[in-house]
Amino acid sequence: MSGPIFIGGVPRSGTTLFRAMIHAHPRLHCGPERKLIAPIVRTQREWWTTFGSMLPAAGIRRATLDAAAGAYIRTLLAHSTPPGLRPAEKTPNVMLCVADLGRMLPEARFIHVIRDGRAVAASLVRQHWVDPKSGQPVPYTRSVNNAATYWTQYLLKVSKDAPQVKGRYMEVRYEQLVAMPRAVMQQVLGFLGEPWDEAVLHHEQSDAALPSTEASSEAVREAIHSRAVDGWRTHLSTDDIATIERIAGPVLQALGYSTTA
Repeated sequence: MSGPIFIGGVPRSGTTLFRAMIHAHPRLHCGPERKLIAPIVRTQREWWTTFGSMLPAAGIRRATLDAAAGAYIRTLLAHSTPPGLRPAEKTPNVMLCVADLGRMLPEARFIHVIRDGRAVAASLVRQHWVDPKSGQPVPYTRSVNNAATYWTQYLLKVSKDAPQVKGRYMEVRYEQLVAMPRAVMQQVLGFLGEPWDEAVLHHEQSDAALPSTEASSEAVREAIHSRAVDGWRTHLSTDDIATIERIAGPVLQALGYSTTA
């Protein structure tokens, strides 16, 4: 199996740690975020929305655009991956493109890293991310309300779209990844059709690039640990937790996370 691997999840869910573990495998390459996959998908959507009613007369159908965009993405991945290695791309928002990418790249595999929404919200509101277009703080970092809403909408969107790539989509829980890394990574590599290699348990010893442009890079330089699993309990107030659970409670519960309600 040699199709590309796409890794995503709500920011601060553990996607950087996971991509470093994947990169440590001798047959896989998952470097810094390429940033371009989601914009390519959005551009293709815009083409179809704007010109879709006219294109069939010119012999261009949706499948034609999908094939063209897929070829573009394959070229991008191939030219940014060392020869002989299987390309993987980690960008948090890439999972929001799973339905489109599933059509464009029928050989691709998708891994969604999921973390407790309360932990994600607690981390997001401590980030100082600025939207490069507006120069304003990224909306979902402004409050626990915004963060919980984004987490919930993201999970619901992916849950709705994932059946379109049935058999090619896998969920990885951050809490299980750090508590049982061997068992989780054995399942992951089996899903990817790759042989087991102990290196994935020692990402900190690999050559994984961890640039300052990725917020989790410093923490990911360490060996796997579970210290961050329950940190949200000290970072969030009782009111914050109640706000998050009011918004995200049904999704948290559906995923098996216990809530106070």
